[in-house]
Amino acid sequence: MTNKQKVAALLASITKEVDIIEGVNLKDATAKKISQLSGLQRNVASKFLNELVKEKGAIKVNTRPVLFFDKNILEEKYGVKLTYNTVFPDLSKLQHALDKTSNTDCQIMEVNSRKACSDVFSQMVGYDGSLKFQIEQCKAAIRYPPNGLPILITGPTGSGKSFLAQLMYDYAREKNIIENESPFVIFNCAEYADNPELLSANLFGYQKGAFTGADHDHRGIIEEADTGFLFLDEIHRLTPEGQEKLFLFLDKGIFRRMGENKGWRQARVRFIFATTEKPQDFLISTFLRRIPIVINLPSLKERPLGEKYKLIYNFFREEAISMRRDLIITGQAFDIFAQADFKGNVGQLRNDIKLTCARAYNDYCNSERRDGCIEVHLMMIPERQTYSVISNNFNSRLDSLAPARFRNKSIKINWKDPNPVELLLQMDKTDALAHKKFYESLLETFRGVEPEFFRQEVGTVTGLIDDYFDQLILNMHHSGKEDLNNVRFETIRNVVHGIFEIYKNKFDLKYHDNIGYRLACYLNQTMDIQYFLRLSRYDHKFTKCLEKLKQIFPEEISSVEKILDLIDSNLDLSIGTTEKLVIIMYLLCLNIKRDVNRTKAVIIAHGYSTASSIASVANHLLGEKIFESFDMPIEVKTEEIIKKIVNFMREVNTSKGVIFLVDMGSLEEIYKGLEPMSKGIIGVINNINTQLALEIGSGIIQGLPIDEILEKAVINNKTRFKLIKPTINLRKTIITTCITGIGTAIRIRDLIQKSMGDYVKTIDVLAYDYFKLKNQGLRDDILKDSDIIAIIGTKDPCISEVPFFSLEDIISGKKEAQFEQLLKNVIPEEGIEQINRSIIKYFSLESVLNYITILNPDKIIDQIEMAVDTLQYELKIRFSNDVKIGLYIHLSCLIERLVTKTQIDDYNTDVLSDFFNRHQNFINTVKKSFSVIEKMYSVTIPLAEIYFIFEILNSKIPELMPDAG
Repeated sequence: MTNKQKVAALLASITKEVDIIEGVNLKDATAKKISQLSGLQRNVASKFLNELVKEKGAIKVNTRPVLFFDKNILEEKYGVKLTYNTVFPDLSKLQHALDKTSNTDCQIMEVNSRKACSDVFSQMVGYDGSLKFQIEQCKAAIRYPPNGLPILITGPTGSGKSFLAQLMYDYAREKNIIENESPFVIFNCAEYADNPELLSANLFGYQKGAFTGADHDHRGIIEEADTGFLFLDEIHRLTPEGQEKLFLFLDKGIFRRMGENKGWRQARVRFIFATTEKPQDFLISTFLRRIPIVINLPSLKERPLGEKYKLIYNFFREEAISMRRDLIITGQAFDIFAQADFKGNVGQLRNDIKLTCARAYNDYCNSERRDGCIEVHLMMIPERQTYSVISNNFNSRLDSLAPARFRNKSIKINWKDPNPVELLLQMDKTDALAHKKFYESLLETFRGVEPEFFRQEVGTVTGLIDDYFDQLILNMHHSGKEDLNNVRFETIRNVVHGIFEIYKNKFDLKYHDNIGYRLACYLNQTMDIQYFLRLSRYDHKFTKCLEKLKQIFPEEISSVEKILDLIDSNLDLSIGTTEKLVIIMYLLCLNIKRDVNRTKAVIIAHGYSTASSIASVANHLLGEKIFESFDMPIEVKTEEIIKKIVNFMREVNTSKGVIFLVDMGSLEEIYKGLEPMSKGIIGVINNINTQLALEIGSGIIQGLPIDEILEKAVINNKTRFKLIKPTINLRKTIITTCITGIGTAIRIRDLIQKSMGDYVKTIDVLAYDYFKLKNQGLRDDILKDSDIIAIIGTKDPCISEVPFFSLEDIISGKKEAQFEQLLKNVIPEEGIEQINRSIIKYFSLESVLNYITILNPDKIIDQIEMAVDTLQYELKIRFSNDVKIGLYIHLSCLIERLVTKTQIDDYNTDVLSDFFNRHQNFINTVKKSFSVIEKMYSVTIPLAEIYFIFEILNSKIPELMPDAG
């Protein structure tokens, strides 16, 4: 008999003696016991047992210690078939699967167990919702080689910190990151908070004689936790001295017991810390730096309502299983638990449900009913919870923000059924109806409108989308702040904002922070898997709608699609047809040219969605997008809102003035600091409400002056207003631009700002799209608010009223005197000298190339020099230094674009076609001259790039290029 067969025989013998339902003799069903009986080392016995599990000859239960049973004997003994799974997350799941009274339900339990085992974190409600990011951080910390990363869990009492720590340990065992027998040691720091020496003795152990009473050697908890996890709870109770004692072990994994002076002991321990306090208030910075991952668990109050329902259901079901009875919970009782304020969070919720069930069970035992079903009603709930709900105006809260979904229903919980399907469907139904209503309304709008009349429906579509976005924002805020503060949402928001900031000028799109915030909320919603599945049903219906729009707005939609592609790739999303159409419609409605030269109106109010809600309703009723809105949560400072408004005002034409509609307090002084931003009158009116917004919006549509609009408004409303006359002083501005794209223009801008040093706030430097500047001149609303004193770039856009300085002029110092003259009107004499020194420093050819490209400037200059020399030879002409510098800069950017596959797409195909037909000799010459570079970088220089080389040379040496080649 082999050792493996010996282990299998012993397992069969032990399984015959155990009673899993009653929990008898379970201590013998362990690897340790089989190791003792077989004479094998424990790790060897464990190895054979796990092999039997994989071969479906044994059952494994991930308790502590891990239990093993012979599968065939269990099936024969309990008369069931364990078809689907051989690993169970806990003993109760196996007990349920073996219970003959469960009948076919044991199969369901096994399937559920298999799903649970696929990710142990699924046992935590919210693992795929509000806690999704936290769970991903936990997995990252556990998996990081070689021994994971320390992690700090913060959150209020009862939020689930200890449970999450246990799940981290279970996950590491499940994924074979640690051995099944590896320990999970819990240590409460509060017990030793004021005694550093006792703390050391317990953490690191001590030698015999180390102190009075140390009459034997003693292992510390670090040795006990070797190869496993050490969970240090209430870490904030450790004194700074206590924290410092952990430094060496955290850094190097070595320690000494108390009383040891020589040698070092080693241990491999994965640390989990937990605290209910703000870490920075209690933990020293040097200790915090050693904990790379910090996650926060929200309070129960901050959790989404759907997750509260699941928690309540799960806790009631746990009690049903304990009592082995079905439960019927009245709808009112269920909603009380959903709305009550649990100061002890999830832990208190569980205890209160346990107390409620105890009362219900007592009532059941005292009654004559014996139908096996226990009823839970309102009067069985702990009085403090019913009181807290009533005192918080229960009915109004439910009606306004979170409808009582179960008020008129009862929920039955079958203790044998692990799948709360009926409940989940009920929970999801209300949300699904709201989403369905929006998409059906949008479809209906498209069905009833011919493409040529769509512009007339802009107001309707804008109202639909704005209302829906407002609801999404409201839902996020009501679901809990954690959704708004989590990294996923902030990442989406930052990516959207960054992409629009770069491309809004290139594609002539209206954009400000509030637009990015709303789009981020929508994209965040679409990342929910259930929402995604719901959207996919509409994709085929909206495909035709998108085709219709492309007929009317081909250029606009092409621009937006490029931006969406960038968002898609940067966030690793898969933006479907439906989401794409909604975002395109939203941006189109914002950017379709209507009467933009009229009074602007902005609603600003305290609260998460007050301003946006009023603006949404008013715009919808007025049939036009009149109002912009800025919500101001109570915790946000007025200065932050003003920054956003400043950005907004930079984007719009304010020549007809701006009206700010505010609610109260500090916002009434919002105009202070904004006067320089407006070309027209600024009006501020307080006590904003929907009626006031409608009256002001109506006046704006009629084209009335601001003073007349506000004077009429105060007649019918209890309000007052202020008028501030414009005192605008146009900011001196330098534009940077580049024929190869906005990206290089931004890098040139940054280099100019760097050269400005202390005077960077004196002159604005604006990166701007070359082709837009060339085609539109200074007619853009953004430029109307600036006094443009110079344009710096790689090619002259030919704006007659503004001097142009090529980048090669700056590098060579060719137009140094002219540039100094421009600065004299803005910057003092000593400042100009400082800027000149900075330009010499930062604008050498090597520095410029190093800054505006990712390529090695030394290497690329040599390569380009060879190519330019060949080009001179082939064209039979010697280039001047400024021509060479211009070529070096352009060609460096060209190679970077080809290497990174970001080619120019802003060119006219007719122009390229004409160039190709007329200048074949030049095209062939360039291809020959740059063949070495093409070969070296494995790229091919396309026709568009050759055309731009032609343009650079033609602007400097027009006599060089014949009309035909």
